[in-house]
Amino acid sequence: AFGLKAEELLFAQNTEEIARIPFMHPGQSAVVRAREGKEMIAVLGTLHPLIERQFDLKGPVWVCECDLQLLEKL
Repeated sequence: AFGLKAEELLFAQNTEEIARIPFMHPGQSAVVRAREGKEMIAVLGTLHPLIERQFDLKGPVWVCECDLQLLEKL
């Protein structure tokens, strides 16, 4: 899909970057980048516990947000 292979992706748990995404749990989330690029392709992990409580969700709730327009360019 999208011409990428798993070995071309970097998964990094970057707490500084994840901390700027308020709905993500900083200790249980990661960003995904192509090895050649600096742009974030996706963020995945669990919802922040405060968000889970706010919506009365039974956690952990896993989420993934992808930049499909960026993926098409790769």
